[in-house]
Amino acid sequence: MKKKAFTIMEALASILIFGFFMSIVSRIQVTSLLRYSKWRQEIERIFLIEKAAIKSYLNPSKDEEHEIVKKYEVPDLEVRTGIKRISGKSSLKKWDKNIKISETVGKWGDLKELKNLSLFTLVFLVEEDDK
Repeated sequence: MKKKAFTIMEALASILIFGFFMSIVSRIQVTSLLRYSKWRQEIERIFLIEKAAIKSYLNPSKDEEHEIVKKYEVPDLEVRTGIKRISGKSSLKKWDKNIKISETVGKWGDLKELKNLSLFTLVFLVEEDDK
């Protein structure tokens, strides 16, 4: 009586097919993890830029020439915050003494792909009266 069993060629073929599908699944997982890591860094950069914008809004500088530059290494990011004058063409020009524009710019990336995010906020400056 002859026993039914798989031949060596059938076993090798099934192992080959299984390995092929596992390599596809592992590539999809690695790509997904790399994309997640990149998105997480993007979100962290945006958070740091927003944090600098809020800090500039809560503690505005009266000096329009003063620009604050902060560099981060992890994640690679440069944040510039400064106060800008209102343009002469703007309808807000009559409130130029009390309202300023806070500009926060974040830059990151390499020579191949440079990204930039700009946030603008109107800042109301309260004049302190001498009593």
